Amino acid sequence: MISVLLGAAAALCWGVQNVLLAGVARKGDPGVASFWYVGYMALLALPFAVATWDPSELEGGAAGYLVLAGVVQGLGMLFFTRALAIGPIGMLTGLLSLEGAGAAILSFVAGEAIGGPVAAGLVLCSAGGVLLVAARADDVPGRSVGLTMFAVACNAAGLFSLGYYEVNLALTMVIFNGASAAVIAGLLKVQGGSPPLTEGHFESRGSEAMPILISALGLLGLVAFTYGSREGSTAVTAVLSAQFAGVAAIGGYLHFSEKMEPRQILGFGILVCGVSLVAAFA
Repeated sequence: MISVLLGAAAALCWGVQNVLLAGVARKGDPGVASFWYVGYMALLALPFAVATWDPSELEGGAAGYLVLAGVVQGLGMLFFTRALAIGPIGMLTGLLSLEGAGAAILSFVAGEAIGGPVAAGLVLCSAGGVLLVAARADDVPGRSVGLTMFAVACNAAGLFSLGYYEVNLALTMVIFNGASAAVIAGLLKVQGGSPPLTEGHFESRGSEAMPILISALGLLGLVAFTYGSREGSTAVTAVLSAQFAGVAAIGGYLHFSEKMEPRQILGFGILVCGVSLVAAFA
């Protein structure tokens, strides 16, 4: 049951975070927005990591593994933020929600076993989440779809890795998100044409409030996901957390006037059935 509760908590945090991040990405440079998103997550987790750090936890290659996972996740974050800047949030977050199914598949490959009813519920969750936000696929620029699908592959690998090594949670967040920030900064530098990383930031006392709020929501979602994966089922936590698409679709309707189609409403119903099935048998 802990995987159900924490997976749902992650979905709520990430859904709201994606709506707010889309607004920031559309007002400024999406690459800069993605850098500060992961950068602030690392900074927010740093005091807790310092207070609870145990050097022995990084033995056996755990640090290198988390750095590699963070690099992959950073690539996914950069490409998805760029997709949000040019496409509707509902449809794109629906595609991104496939990362949960991808992480679940990786956990099955790694040997995790689940019962038939839970497996059926996970399938319904994925199908309902995608259907909920896929009705406007024809209206989405092809480039944004391609960027999002690349992000799906990266994020699935990153999410799976968070439950693999049981390193101190705060330290995991610092290493993971610090590596993401580093690779994004490096890519922006190599590509050229991007504004300075400080553009739009530190202009006033309250200018960082929104970026920090977005990062705090993202960090809370990652903590909930990681703890749920480690203490329960990676597959259940991954797929339920991926239902942030439903939250983002509603946020897109309220904040960006993206209307929901009948097929989206049907998808929401399927999603609720899937969540109920998982909650009953997990």
